[in-house]
This record gives sequence, C-alpha cells and structure tokens, in this order.
Amino acid sequence: MYELITILALFAVQIADVWTTNQILARGGRELNPIMKWIMDKTGDQWSVVKVAAALIVAAFLWADGMISAVWIIIAITGIVALNNYRVLRGMG
Repeated sequence: MYELITILALFAVQIADVWTTNQILARGGRELNPIMKWIMDKTGDQWSVVKVAAALIVAAFLWADGMISAVWIIIAITGIVALNNYRVLRGMG
C-alpha cells in the first residue's frame, strides 16, 4: 500500500505542477526555473512530457536503489513548487 500511495503522490504533484505552470504561462507569466525554461525552449509544447518523464525516471532509479525516502523528497519539493504556483495564480487574478 505504501508503494501505491507513493506512486499516486508522485503523479499528483507532477500534474499539479504542470497544470499550475500552464495556467501561469497562459496568463502571461514566465518560467523562472532556468533549467525548465531551457527545456521549454527546446521542446515547445512537449515540455510537460519531458518534465514528467524525467521526474519518473529519476524516481524509478531512486526506488530501484531502495531510496523511497528520496522519492518523497521529490514529491515534497514538487508539491511546494505547485503550491507556490497556485499562490502566484491567485495573485494574477
């Protein structure tokens, strides 16, 4: 059950981050993370696929090494980013 919760949490924060980022961009905002900005410039509309795939690949490697707690760190950081994005969105009206 712990594994399922971890996977669902990872997917949930990835979706939240992508959705809130897209909402900010649609309202004229810009990406502040230089790595993500570079990925967006290189991949165009497919940036979210690359971002989520990269997060899942990193999580899979950590998981395979028995580092599930590190996956939860990724979940926490991404969750904080998504919450900050939501705060920015609310400020944009």
